[in-house]
Amino acid sequence: MKAEHNKEVSEGIETGSNSPPARTITILDESTLRRIVADEVGSRLTALEERLTANLQALSTEIHSRTREDDRLLNSKEVAAYLGVDPREVRRMVKEGLLPTPIRLGKRRRRWRKEEIDCALNAGNEKHA
Repeated sequence: MKAEHNKEVSEGIETGSNSPPARTITILDESTLRRIVADEVGSRLTALEERLTANLQALSTEIHSRTREDDRLLNSKEVAAYLGVDPREVRRMVKEGLLPTPIRLGKRRRRWRKEEIDCALNAGNEKHA
């Protein structure tokens, strides 16, 4: 059994009236020091972990909402409204290669991925820049 975990030592320098006040230094044994450090680091890690978890949840929600929006399939009227043009202009842009060819969902149903429309627009803007 250890007799004492902490030991206090007083030190002071006596150099006259302007001498600094005596200080008390506490000397800790290794196990006590390890426990103090573990408690301090543990509490800081817990707070950091909580902040990281909150940030990851917010990021996950944002990515999920963006993915749902970008994966939408648009018909020609929706593409035309998105681009601010007439639906006939959408067909012309596909023929000229300005827009990607649509996905065929049947004999008469064609859809475009919003993400592909955005990529085509960005590619067109880079050519004209």
